[in-house]
Amino acid sequence: MSETATLADHAVVAKNDSASHENKIHSDDVAQEYGFEGALVAGVTVFGHIMHVPVAAWGERTFRDTRANVRFLKPAYDQDRLVVSGALNGDTMHVECHNDQGVLLAPMDLAPWDGTLEPIEADGERPPSERDVIATGNLHVGKRVPTHVVTPDLDTHLGLCELLSDTNALYFDGATPCVHPLWTLRECNAAFTRTWTMPVWIHVGSEITWIAPIRVGDEVSVDMVPLTQWERKGHEFTTLGITFKVNGQTCVDVRHTAIYNVAKR
Repeated sequence: MSETATLADHAVVAKNDSASHENKIHSDDVAQEYGFEGALVAGVTVFGHIMHVPVAAWGERTFRDTRANVRFLKPAYDQDRLVVSGALNGDTMHVECHNDQGVLLAPMDLAPWDGTLEPIEADGERPPSERDVIATGNLHVGKRVPTHVVTPDLDTHLGLCELLSDTNALYFDGATPCVHPLWTLRECNAAFTRTWTMPVWIHVGSEITWIAPIRVGDEVSVDMVPLTQWERKGHEFTTLGITFKVNGQTCVDVRHTAIYNVAKR
């Protein structure tokens, strides 16, 4: 039987950044209209802080044949003090992010990837359209969005490390270091905002399969298909299936879930 090993905590002050300003849930006045205390810190930014713990323990191995599931249960607010803790049990890891009141904001589980990926089924291409405000009628579930090609450059990568105060050597060694995983989930958010106008929305979770690391300077092809749509407690949700390929090979597969129509409280 494997013994559980406790990992070193990571404490940080959360803050919003300019990349999140298009989503007005990250402003005080709009967030308060929806029943929140103030501006929410983007879920992907919280994820970036959470990743400090697994990368400190596993290094580059984190991004090879690993599956992670992160859920955002409660919001982090601008200037909240976050504490990220983790525990290893054999080859699996459980990580939690709490605020300084001890409230669990986001748990994440990581385990070895079993080599299988649920296929992303697409029933044709998304019809050409303007970048309309997102709604159930223009989700076009099952329709593939045109491939987007992007290259993570060094300045962008270093800016993410600075935002997160992340100084792990993995992100700085060599001419083509591993891109910070925040970049990948930001690109998942960008798959939303390239396709629709999204005035107010909330990222609630992601299942991420890392097959190989993405590196600074890689030419990355990003494919996206909206997979599902559902309603719960007045909120409308969707999950996007997003794949990141380098030289035709899938490096990362993400199932990215958000509330695209947030019910006011």
